Amino acid sequence: MKPRWKAFVILTCAIVLIMTIMAVYIAAMGYFTMDTEEIVETLDYRNGQQLEVTLKDRGDIEVTSWDGDDIKIVGIKRTYFGKDELEKIELKVEVNDNVSISAVHERKHEWVWMDIKVHIPKEMKVSLVRANTGNIHVRGINGDTELECDTGDVLIWDSRGNISAMTHTGDIWVNNQGKEGTGEVPGFGEGNFSFKTDTGDIWIKGIEHVVKAEASTGNIRIYECTLVGEVLSETGDIKVWDCSFVRRISGGTGNLDVKILNVTKAGMELEVDTGDIHITVPMDIKADYEISTDTGSVGVDQDLPHEGSGIKNFKTGTINDGGPLIKASSDTGKIILRGG
Repeated sequence: MKPRWKAFVILTCAIVLIMTIMAVYIAAMGYFTMDTEEIVETLDYRNGQQLEVTLKDRGDIEVTSWDGDDIKIVGIKRTYFGKDELEKIELKVEVNDNVSISAVHERKHEWVWMDIKVHIPKEMKVSLVRANTGNIHVRGINGDTELECDTGDVLIWDSRGNISAMTHTGDIWVNNQGKEGTGEVPGFGEGNFSFKTDTGDIWIKGIEHVVKAEASTGNIRIYECTLVGEVLSETGDIKVWDCSFVRRISGGTGNLDVKILNVTKAGMELEVDTGDIHITVPMDIKADYEISTDTGSVGVDQDLPHEGSGIKNFKTGTINDGGPLIKASSDTGKIILRGG
């Protein structure tokens, strides 16, 4: 058999094998019955205790504050491969100065996983929530909190404190404006928040201080925050709207769309390698500006009360007699500064 035909046969066999494995998996997930078992534990909360929840294998984690005085823990075992598999995983709860919750497998990589839901008193602080393959969902938490998952999304509702959220493969979604259709009173995320995802998007609304938001491959959207410190995206668009102050935004390949309500004494810096920059400021803002691009054009809205000078790809000037500096630059793209 000629080498070319031999390679073709090997490739065809590999494709058939992969499709067979996928078909078996899909059939299992779609047609086998899921068996579940729910475990519930209730603990008394001691003042000062903090919560840690970790899942080293598959499973989602949900932590919610409630009006109760105790801690309610629900572990939900799940499997598609028979009820006997449910015996191969256990809920582990350790209580000392803090409360630590995890799931323990009989052996690694069993055909069973566990989701964990925890209800905690409003005054209880959360220090760590870590999932391997699964989503993290927190609502109404507070404290110096780390939220981490390898493969999964991080969702944050109505939470406060110094919170950092990171996922390698997944999105980060933050909303402190109340859930639509529930009649919830909108909250505001007081504290310092940091976010990072390697492959995913970031969406943020209604928090006090975004210390840093970073996406390697993904888009970033930030709305109605007080102070946005640093925003970075290597490959994706960035939109920051209706925020009081923005310090620095940097993009690789993507467009920047920024609408601010004011500018700090330190000014604002925007830069992108390949993409356009659109900047909207209040008509009565007092600021200086410097906008430039290597390949493209720059422009300032004539309705914006300003004085300036420059050429096609570089302009500098003042708005309403001047103030802190708004600086924007793009290697390849156009820049527009407008009032609104």
